[in-house]
This record gives sequence, C-alpha cells and structure tokens, in this order.
Amino acid sequence: MDGSSTELGKSVLILTPGFPANEYDYNCLPSVQGYVLELAKQIGNNNVFVFSFQYPYQEGFYFWNGIKIYSAGGKNKKGISRIFTHRKIKIVASKIIKDNNFAAIHSLWLTGTTFIGVQLCRKYNLKHIASILGQDAKPSNLYLRILKLHNIYIIANSEFSANKYHITTGKKVNQIIPLGLNLETYHPINVSNKTYDIIGCGSLSNLKQFEHFIPITIALKKTNPRIKVAIIGAGPKYSELKLKIEQNDLSNNLILLGSIEHPEVLTYLSKAKIFLHTSEYEASSHVMLEANYCGLPTVSYNVGYHPMNNLNYNCVSIDEMIQRIELLLKNPSPKTTSIIPTINETVKAYRKLYKC
Repeated sequence: MDGSSTELGKSVLILTPGFPANEYDYNCLPSVQGYVLELAKQIGNNNVFVFSFQYPYQEGFYFWNGIKIYSAGGKNKKGISRIFTHRKIKIVASKIIKDNNFAAIHSLWLTGTTFIGVQLCRKYNLKHIASILGQDAKPSNLYLRILKLHNIYIIANSEFSANKYHITTGKKVNQIIPLGLNLETYHPINVSNKTYDIIGCGSLSNLKQFEHFIPITIALKKTNPRIKVAIIGAGPKYSELKLKIEQNDLSNNLILLGSIEHPEVLTYLSKAKIFLHTSEYEASSHVMLEANYCGLPTVSYNVGYHPMNNLNYNCVSIDEMIQRIELLLKNPSPKTTSIIPTINETVKAYRKLYKC
C-alpha cells in the first residue's frame, strides 16, 4: 500500500515518549522515525497515529510526513505534571479510538507509555504490544513494578535486552524483533582514503562511557603517534572530555566532532576504519548496525544487537579493546556482506502481531 493512500483499514496507535517536531528534526529518535515511516508506507498514512508524551514541548496535533501526530507537551516534567500529561493522552486518544478502526496499540518503552497503553487497551478491548527499546528492562525502571505485564505482548529488540528483562522481572519476553535500518534512506559513500582510524558516535553521557576513549587513544598513540580518533555527539560530558583530551596531549589525535545531523552520520562512518562503542548498556545499538552497513568492524562491550557477520568484536575490558583495535589496524577485516535487519522486515513482523 502506498503511504499516501486514503484507503480505510485497521489503524495502529503508537505511544512514544518523544517524536520529531518536524521533518527536519533528524536526530530525535531516528530508529523510531524509520519505523513509523515504513509502517505508514505499508498500511497507509491515515492508518497510523502517533501520540508523544513529552516532546515536542508544544501541545497539539501536527502532521509529520503526512502522518497525524499528537504531542501532549509534557516537557519531561515529573510529579503531578506527569499525571496531567497522562490524562491528556487518555482523553485525546479516546476520541481518536472511537472514530477509527484500530487493530492494536503499540507502546514504545516499558514506561509511562505502556502504563497508559494498558489502560486504553483494557477500556477499548484492544490488543496491546509493548517494545523494550532501551534501559527500560533494567531494575531501575520503576514502571516494571506497577505494570501488569502478563496482559501485554512484550517484544525485545535483542537477546541482550530480553535477558535483562528476564533477570529483572523473572518473566520472558514473548518475542524478539530487531529494529532494522531503512536502507532506502541510508547511502554510505565508498571512501578509499580514510580520514579516521577509529570513530565513535552517541550521546556524551555517563552511560556511553566515552571517557574510555582516552586511555585507548593514549595506548594506541605509543605505537602510532599519528592515530586519528573521532567522536560524533553532544551531551553533558562534552566539557569534561575536552579537558581530558587537552590534559593528556591528545588534541591532534582525538577529535570531538560535536552533534551531526543523522543523515550525515553515515558519511563520517564511511571515512573511518573501525567503529568503537564503549557504552555500558545498549538494548540494541542502531549506530552499530549503521557502522556494519558501512563495512566497519565494531569493537564494543557485550551489549545490544549484533548481526551475524565477522565484523563484530565483543570485549570485556579496555585492555582487550586496545589489543583488538591494534590487530584490526594491522590486519584490516576483509570486506564482507553484512546481514543487516531491515526496517521493512521489522514492520512486517510487527504487522503479524497487529493483524493489519
């Protein structure tokens, strides 16, 4: 079905904490953007509704790529403000549900979205599917204590997140569906002369542990004084990282590229030899898939989703990462065809659950 179709069929309501404010808000949950676009392409724009709880900060309806979006404008406020945000979602969603033929409600993340999804599905007798997409499988997610999860069809996006969920709750997920790439919008370039030996990408936060790049670069610099390492991203750790780079005399070796719009990330990945991912936790790292799609070997801790190919190397320590990178720089991995899950496959798997 063409995404612009006006054919009336069964609809899907997606509940998410945030969603792009407009078509140019590229860096807001790009994996969710890809999913919504592909779902609309397969079942029609008029059959997809997205309700966003916290972002955009302005409340109201708007259209994004021809798809109807409602933002409650929660602004990530807590306490009684969150109660009002949930109430707005329920009131507006109830009107939409009554006026359309819905197949299912799909909650993204096992947080307030799923909490409200439970209430709406119970009231309107709808199928409820909820996806683990991040740290929501960890014990720190207090919603896991109050959600009656046995009434929900739980999807994990990797074996890693499925195992974390089982450890936390004692329950198993119903299914594992990787969140794939939209290959129609990904266009890596073929670069023969690489600008960077190593590249990383992500939010400069405690979770991503980009400070590990410092000792890794120091060690590699001993045998390769001209080593070039780059980090794409912005966040609260930027100033601290910049200071550590200067203190360790790494300004010519380790570069902070700052925030780059998502469509350009592949261009930068294509300019590198190795992708380094130091995050302590990933349910499923989209950027590692992107790196693989560009043909880069990835060196990471044992987190997230890893495609079945010879490009991924799991490490247990910084020292092991250093050793692996040294080997890869001396003996680059041969080019291989990566088995990358596509967003088309992801949506088809979910549609079987929606029954639409």
